[in-house]
Formats: sequence, C-alpha cells, structure tokens
Amino acid sequence: MVALYGVDERRVHVIPNWRSEADFRPPSTSERDSSRQRFGLSTRGRVVAFVGALSEEKRPDLALRALSELPDTTLLIAGDGPLRSEVEAQASALDPSRVVLLGAVDDVLSVYHAADAVVLTSRTEGMPGVLIEAGLCGLPCVTTAVGAAAEVVQDGDSGCVVAVDASPHEIAQALDHALRNAQDMGARGQTVCREGFSEIATARLWLDLLGGGRVSD
Repeated sequence: MVALYGVDERRVHVIPNWRSEADFRPPSTSERDSSRQRFGLSTRGRVVAFVGALSEEKRPDLALRALSELPDTTLLIAGDGPLRSEVEAQASALDPSRVVLLGAVDDVLSVYHAADAVVLTSRTEGMPGVLIEAGLCGLPCVTTAVGAAAEVVQDGDSGCVVAVDASPHEIAQALDHALRNAQDMGARGQTVCREGFSEIATARLWLDLLGGGRVSD
C-alpha cells in the first residue's frame, strides 16, 4: 500500500490471517491413530500432508518430486483442481503406495491429525491459512518463502522456509529435518500461532485499532 499507492505508512495497520484454536488443535494418540486408519495409513510411518488446490500456482508436482527422495514417507494430498489427472499420473509413476489422494475433504482437521508435518510448495501466496492451521495442530511446516509465509513459520525453529525456486532435493532435505524434529518444532509452531494468529490474538489487534474493548481468553 505504501510503495504502490503512496499511502502514509502511519495509516497502515497490518492484522494477520487467523484460525480458531477451537477448530484446530493437536490430536490425542487415539485421534491420530483413528485418522490414519481412516486414510489407510500405517500408524508408524512418516506422513507429510499437502493441503491445497491441485493447481499450477500450488505446484503439487514439486511436493511429489520431493517425496521421491524421502524413503518410508507417505504424502497425503487433500485438495482437488485442474492438475488432478497429472498428479494422479505422477503419483502412480512414483509409487502409488506412498501417495494418498483424498480429493476435496470436508474435515481437514483429520488430515492434520494424520500427519507428522505439512508441506507448502506454492509459487505465490498471501498469508497461507494452511500454515496457521497446521501450526495450531502442533505440526512443523516446510514452506516456500512466498507472501507472509515466513511470518507464520519461523525458519529453523517451528519449521523450514525454503526459496521459491528451491529444488525437490532441497525441499526433501527440509522435510527430513522437520520430520526428525517434529515434536519440538511442532510445539514451537503451536506457540507462535496461538500467540500471533489465533482468533483471540487477532481480535485483540482489531480492538486496539478500533479503540476499545477487551477480549477474554
């Protein structure tokens, strides 16, 4: 707004995207096992979730190519779109036993509950809600440095942020690191998202901007 339209920066206030902690939370052990069983996944193997449209700007093919370098790891894909047939063909050529295509899902929480980490390979984004949802669910994220993704995912702390033009190998390395440190990174990601991107946190920012009121925890 300041650079493009010359708006006085003193009049610009940024309030981030948000998600409700009531809707997105870490799973219990039984919820995790139940979600994995629902999708035909092993309760022991490593699972990475891709949540988003199967479209050119989301680049699901990049997630699949990264998966090819991660043994003993399954990619759980939730979403649909114009690249569906290409993704299906790529998954079949890679290893159909390691890719689960769900299509559009009504209950995305169960997808997060089945996963150990989330990957976002987009070429362009704003502030991805997927990263906030995953963070509130206690999952580390590997994301390209698009839009405000690096504000949600703290590189090396709550996940990994890679270049937009990162190679599949670089994404695979970041995912392997996140998966090996999933518990600690996920816990830090949950704290970051609760403090900065939850319903309560953003409501407080709105009230501060508009000049009054309190939000109860």
